[in-house]
Amino acid sequence: MSSKSFLKTKGYDLGDNATCTFSATSALMILFFSCITAAVGATTGVLNLPTDLSHVLHCISAMLLFGFFAYMIGWRFVKTDAMIRSSGKKTRDRIYRICAYIILAAMGMQAMTSFMCIGWITIVNETVMLWAFSLAWAVKAGCFKKLND
Repeated sequence: MSSKSFLKTKGYDLGDNATCTFSATSALMILFFSCITAAVGATTGVLNLPTDLSHVLHCISAMLLFGFFAYMIGWRFVKTDAMIRSSGKKTRDRIYRICAYIILAAMGMQAMTSFMCIGWITIVNETVMLWAFSLAWAVKAGCFKKLND
C-alpha cells in the first residue's frame, strides 16, 4: 500500500486512519506474543520466542492497544466540525471522556498490580477497559436512541 493510498483510506482524517492502524497492529501483536501461563513451556507464541520475552512483548502490546483505545474515544471521538454542539453531542462527548479516563485508570491499576505481582487482577482490569471501550463504541455507533440527535 503506498502512502498516497493510505491517505485516501476511509476515515475522517489521517489521525483517525493512523489511530485505527496502530490499534489493529497492537491487537495483532497481542495475538503473536503469548503471555505467561502455567501451560506454557520455555518458548511460546507464533514466533516461538522465549516465554519471558514473549510475555513482555504481550504486555507492551496490550498497553499500546488500550492506550490507543483511550486516545480514540477520549480525543478522536469528541472532535467536531460544528461551531455549536447539540446537547446530544455534549452528552456523548462526556461519555467518551469518562470511558477514556476509566481505561486510563484501569491501565494505571494494571501497572501497579503488575509490580506487586497480583496477576489475577489482570482479567478484572482488562474487562473494565473492554467494557468502557465497548460502551463508547456503542454510543458512537448510535445504539442508544436517546443520545442521538
